[in-house]
Amino acid sequence: MVDILEGMERDEQAMERIASAMEVIAESTVAMYKIMEARLEKEFPLKHEPRESTVTRIPTDEEKLRASQGATGEPLSDWIQLGPREKELVEAESKKKK
Repeated sequence: MVDILEGMERDEQAMERIASAMEVIAESTVAMYKIMEARLEKEFPLKHEPRESTVTRIPTDEEKLRASQGATGEPLSDWIQLGPREKELVEAESKKKK
């Protein structure tokens, strides 16, 4: 095996070539690191806070039929209750009868 220090004394030009080769190796290693880091960030992005889950449900054929016929799924009591205008009308009619 050749001793580097001994070779440096013998051939300074060869040692300069070795040093420049090491610099090229270091630069290419840094470039490979940057490329691999970018690829990994793209393939495996950082995890973030999970969003609220959205629950969706596909309506059944029966529900689609009811909706097409005008059924809203509201209880009957909501349909029977009087609104403000109807209440005023009923009160006015009851006052007229008295």
